[in-house]
Amino acid sequence: MPFGTELWDQWRTVENYVDHNMQFFETLNSFLKKRVAIEHEYATALSRLVKGHKDEHQKRSTDRSAGSFQKAVLSSTVAQSWLQLLNETDNMALAHATIAERLETDVRKSLKKQLKENDKSNKTNFDEVRRVLADLRKAIEAMEKTRERYEAAMKGANAARSTYDAAANDTKKKKEDVDKIRLDMEKKSALEKESIEAYKRSIVETNDKKNKHYQEQLPAILDVIQRDDEANRIAVAKELFSKYAEIESAQIPTVTMSTQSMASTFQTISPRYDTDLFVKLMRTGDPAPPDYTFEGIATESVLKAFAKTAKAEPNLEESIMTLPSRKGRKLALERLKTLDENHRDLERRRQGYHTLLAVSPDISQDPKIQKDMTDQRALLEQQLEAVLIKKHKLHVYLATLDGVAPPAPPDLLGVKLSAAQLAHGTTRMSSNPPPCIDTAGAAGHELMDPDGAPRASHSASVSKLDGGGLRPHIPDMSPARRGSLASGGAHLTRTPSSGSGSTQTATPTVPANVGGAVSEPDSPAKADLLRKLMMSHQDARACKKLDRTNDSGSLLGTPLSSTDNIFAPAVTIGRAKALYEFPGNPLDPESSELPVGVGEEVDVVDKLDDGWWRVKKVDAHGAWAEGFVPGSYMQDLRDGF
Repeated sequence: MPFGTELWDQWRTVENYVDHNMQFFETLNSFLKKRVAIEHEYATALSRLVKGHKDEHQKRSTDRSAGSFQKAVLSSTVAQSWLQLLNETDNMALAHATIAERLETDVRKSLKKQLKENDKSNKTNFDEVRRVLADLRKAIEAMEKTRERYEAAMKGANAARSTYDAAANDTKKKKEDVDKIRLDMEKKSALEKESIEAYKRSIVETNDKKNKHYQEQLPAILDVIQRDDEANRIAVAKELFSKYAEIESAQIPTVTMSTQSMASTFQTISPRYDTDLFVKLMRTGDPAPPDYTFEGIATESVLKAFAKTAKAEPNLEESIMTLPSRKGRKLALERLKTLDENHRDLERRRQGYHTLLAVSPDISQDPKIQKDMTDQRALLEQQLEAVLIKKHKLHVYLATLDGVAPPAPPDLLGVKLSAAQLAHGTTRMSSNPPPCIDTAGAAGHELMDPDGAPRASHSASVSKLDGGGLRPHIPDMSPARRGSLASGGAHLTRTPSSGSGSTQTATPTVPANVGGAVSEPDSPAKADLLRKLMMSHQDARACKKLDRTNDSGSLLGTPLSSTDNIFAPAVTIGRAKALYEFPGNPLDPESSELPVGVGEEVDVVDKLDDGWWRVKKVDAHGAWAEGFVPGSYMQDLRDGF
């Protein structure tokens, strides 16, 4: 039904209808704008959420420091299902991003363009309605003016006629006055006739204008408005709504495929498989620990205060060194702060250990307690060495980043000798506590100089090389060579006894300041300490033999004599990697020093208290070769060290 025929008298209602439709399009445009923003924000939030977890998964999957544990966790069916869930959630986020993009380009962009066109056409159409309506009003106003002129002329003519009739009947009036009144009456009667004709013509013209307006002009304009509304609003709304549904439905296959993929992957989760995989990758095959034996409660509670077991942690230093320089520097400085805390804690525990020996020297008389305390001291030394090596690694890494000379390695041998001296000297301690070796001042303890550069070490056991680099101190000689010199003749001194001219038992001269730890040259305690360090790899028989020899005043026995095969039991206790090149002693064919190259890995057979390690490796001919290397040149590859 056409607007022009049915609503010719309701053009203002039609105008309100069109305005309402324009407001609807504006509302639809606002809705689509917010919907696009919501879809985009949702897609971005989903992607950000997934990215955080996927980055964490990627970081854990590429982190080799965790070893088999990480592999066992990430290879499980639960972990694989979790990764599939993240991937499919990311696909859903991509689907929502596609919806947002297509709603913006295919729907909202077209709607905004159509909205502008409709606003322009509606303004033109209703301006035309107002123009033709104004023309009709002008015609009506002109007709009203002719009517008013007609009424005025009619009144004037009637008055003139009345005046003339009165004058004609008045006998007293002169003929000239009567003729003048008659001429005025005739003139006004003529004006009356003209106004009547003009008024009649105006009525005809106004009626024609009115009929044309209501029957032709206004209906035509209303029909145009109806056509534009149907084509540019209703049809466009249908197309946009259909496009909206199409965009939504186009992503349903993606969502369906993602959900089906997740469901099929989740069905593969197997508790048995995950458990078996974890057991397979993490089992060591080690036997169960031996049974506990009864010990004194009081003594045990005292010793347990120092029996903290270090929990194995991942090789964070190696992981830090593989990161970009800026991030690696930041993590290295944070790691050094943690290691400094561990260093100070170990120093406090060592101080407590020596304080315990000082205030209770009688507790070391029991063989079991003495063995337990020796184990605790060895554990503390081992943990302290590990902390010093880790700090040295990070200091070398920071020095490499800054382009400065690397700091010297820590004096691990000096720490061992000092600790051993304090331990063996407890038999003659008074009530005063022994001095504890402060390794906090060892190489690389301070993080940075005031100018921001890594602080180099000033350890007394570090020697300058020809190339300008720094290497750890090497003990004076290997155990085998030291043993052969001892058997060939040692430098002896006689210590006069107090108050007499007799001499005491001969003791070997101890090199002054060995490793920067020995401070009393030529003392019997130090000679006994060095003798025990030299013989740490011998059996009880050799120790008793040396004790008898030393007590009788004769020369010290040979720790590594030709009658004792030091390579007989080659049971390894771990593996190590060479941090520096050690050429050995190629000029001495009988030397027991084993050459190793930088980065070469060897099996550790024994670690002597004098700083030398007994190791074995496969030589160039495929045969096992055993010998001694400086322990300060090696890095222990055990977990946590």
